[in-house]
Amino acid sequence: EGMVEAGMVRPNPPSAARAESTRAKARSLAVTKFRDFLQTANWRSLTFRVNGENQEVPLPPNALYPDSIDEITDVEAFISALRQVATEN
Repeated sequence: EGMVEAGMVRPNPPSAARAESTRAKARSLAVTKFRDFLQTANWRSLTFRVNGENQEVPLPPNALYPDSIDEITDVEAFISALRQVATEN
């Protein structure tokens, strides 16, 4: 008997990136959407290489990231949105 049939797991759980608003969401989006710019990703920050310059963006542990960042397609706009969240926390 499978795990779904046994009631141990849900058949179609939501994706992690859409299910949470934590810094894990910011890291997930950075990796999936902006990997060509991403230099490092860790618990505390993300570092992007944009226009030949490294830009480190802090990821405060208690920050909540809005759903609107899911729709950003420009790396500089993404960095700006992450910095805005960081200054609010």
